[in-house]
Amino acid sequence: MLRQPLSLPYRVLLPSVVLLACGGTPEESASHGDATVGTKTSALCSGQSVETLSVSGMSSYAGLLAGNGTWSVGGSANAVRLEHFIDGVLRSTEERPGRTGTWYVSADGMSCGAHAFVVKAYPMIIDSAGNQTTCWDAPRQTSQSVDQPCPTVSMSCMPESRINSICTGTASGGTGPYTPFWKVNYTSEGNWFQGQMTFNLFCPPEPYPKPARIEVLFKVRDSTGMDSPARTTTILCK
Repeated sequence: MLRQPLSLPYRVLLPSVVLLACGGTPEESASHGDATVGTKTSALCSGQSVETLSVSGMSSYAGLLAGNGTWSVGGSANAVRLEHFIDGVLRSTEERPGRTGTWYVSADGMSCGAHAFVVKAYPMIIDSAGNQTTCWDAPRQTSQSVDQPCPTVSMSCMPESRINSICTGTASGGTGPYTPFWKVNYTSEGNWFQGQMTFNLFCPPEPYPKPARIEVLFKVRDSTGMDSPARTTTILCK
């Protein structure tokens, strides 16, 4: 008996042909593409380095920190990315082309005392089309301690009579001349007011609870605008 060959509709055969021609699902192609990009980036950064990184000068004046230094890169790197940290906080970044050069930093708001400055550098590659690649796996860093000078004060109070005392303040450090400030706390928190280096403190008018404890605070501001830490003493009015 003769048998007729089995004939399938085109709509059944075509999907199989399409899948074979495309070579797999879209998810498989995307995954392979990501791996290729990662391999190219890794190969591009292989052998790149920051050869030298130094701090040439660093200081802080009137609350403004400023400094500079030098850098150089190796391998086929032709630029550098620099990050500037103060007390562990990233304050600024810059990118500079070339094989070697100078970096700069400035930051305001420096408080009194010592601060830790760190500069971190990463090699970069810039191609002829201007595309930039930063090689994060090959950083170099260096650090330096920076001091913000501030004035310091001392104060003493001596009884002048039963109802008043003379308080005298002195200042040193920072940048003179100094502007004195006083504050008096009695039954409530007082406000700072500008005065002289000597302050005549009077006890409250009679009658008042005895002994009355009066807190006196003294500080100065130097010519660059930096305030000293305040000194405090207590006067007893009996």
